[in-house]
Amino acid sequence: MPEVLWDIGKNCVLSLLDLVENNPISRVVPAGYSSLALLHLELVNSLEIEEEVKREKKLKRVKSSFGEKKKKKVGKKSKKGKKRDDEEVLEEQLQRSRSA
Repeated sequence: MPEVLWDIGKNCVLSLLDLVENNPISRVVPAGYSSLALLHLELVNSLEIEEEVKREKKLKRVKSSFGEKKKKKVGKKSKKGKKRDDEEVLEEQLQRSRSA
């Protein structure tokens, strides 16, 4: 049992050295990124793009559910008394559903 714990501890330390890019005998294969920071940045950017695509698809679905006939003006008035079009109303509904 102590040998197993020793191996676990050793591998954890080696993994931490890989994370801080300070392992002289790293087992991490380079994947086209010069550092973990660049890899992290790429992952964050791809997730943001993915979220934006999901939002656009959801908005498109909601708009298509209203159909082309209802695209004119909606009878709702904003607080300022101006009529708002469907797109503004849909955006507001989506924002409310996201915050809920």
